[in-house]
Order: sequence, then structure tokens, then C-alpha cells
Amino acid sequence: MSREEILTKLKIVLSDNNISTQELKMEDRIGYGKLKIDSIKFMKLMVDLENEFNIELDYRETFDEHSNTIEHLVQYIEHGNRS
Repeated sequence: MSREEILTKLKIVLSDNNISTQELKMEDRIGYGKLKIDSIKFMKLMVDLENEFNIELDYRETFDEHSNTIEHLVQYIEHGNRS
């Protein structure tokens, strides 16, 4: 799956979780600013991402304070889909 396909699917999952994807940038941080979500939305988002991309997310690795950007998530999904 290409990065563009991953990003397109990621935007759909975010939108399905009532998270705005307008003007989404690769450096946007999940959990902050326009991508701020509460813990319940976070858990639902995790499950939806795992189901959509058929991967298992390690939330500590994927969403820590230093690697919680859209770019990092796309890279994580790319790696997960190669396994």
C-alpha cells in the first residue's frame, strides 16, 4: 500500500471518528491542537486503525509525546503492513 493510500484511509478513519482532516499536515500531532481527542475517542481510534490497516498498534510507541505525528503514524502503518 502506498503512502498516499495509507493517508487517504487514515483521513477516512479520522473523519469517521469526528476528527477534522481539513488542512491536515504530516507534522500535526495526534492528541494536540486540531487533532485533540479524549481517552474514549483515542481508544476507539486505535481499534479503528487496527481494523482498517490489519495491524496491532502499540500505543506507547505510536502515540508518545515525541512520535505522535501523522507522519510517524503513516510510517508505523507502512512498517506494520510489511510484516
